[in-house]
Amino acid sequence: MILCVIDADHTRKINLSSRPASVDDLINILKAKFEFDDDFRLQYEDPDFDGQLTYLMDIEELPQKATLHLLVEGGDTSSTADT
Repeated sequence: MILCVIDADHTRKINLSSRPASVDDLINILKAKFEFDDDFRLQYEDPDFDGQLTYLMDIEELPQKATLHLLVEGGDTSSTADT
């Protein structure tokens, strides 16, 4: 399950049947679900470091239930997702 906060005023939740094979696959799923055209990067709130934001570089780093932040490349907008 992913809770996606597009920005401070927009939150969306989706369910995933399984963990994506890669970070790029997860990004493509989110782009399709939310109809995003812009590229973005993902950060997650790392439970090992009291929720400090960490760039998601390997899908295996993502906890079973996680909060993701979508950072639009070349823009000011960030968003959040919860798995």
